[in-house]
Amino acid sequence: MATDVARDQRAQGKWLESWSPRLTSDEIPMNPYRACWDITHQLDSKNTILLHDAGVTRAYVAHHYEALNPLGFIGFGGTSAMGWSTPAALGAKLGNPDKTVVNFTGDGSFGMTGMEIETAARNDIRTLTVI
Repeated sequence: MATDVARDQRAQGKWLESWSPRLTSDEIPMNPYRACWDITHQLDSKNTILLHDAGVTRAYVAHHYEALNPLGFIGFGGTSAMGWSTPAALGAKLGNPDKTVVNFTGDGSFGMTGMEIETAARNDIRTLTVI
């Protein structure tokens, strides 16, 4: 068992190293992988719930975010409906008011449900949305 864990950790380290150039690139404009990497590394993962929307937004954040608590990451893969994550973030915050809730969404998805930010403001439901 211990050797399996060590093997998996080595494989994960090697995989992450292969991604390092994209995750730490100083290119301008900043690539989405770097933006997601930087933002998620500013979060307290033990006290954060992170969501992503449908489409390519999933690819930018899902592969590199490490959730450290149950339900610390809520993602529905590529089959979710566009726009679901903004209202889902509000529900996650209502269910976990002591957690930081971060929603990564694309511009198209935000266009579908972005008006829910007004609902959040009116009801003092504080989430962070990254477009």
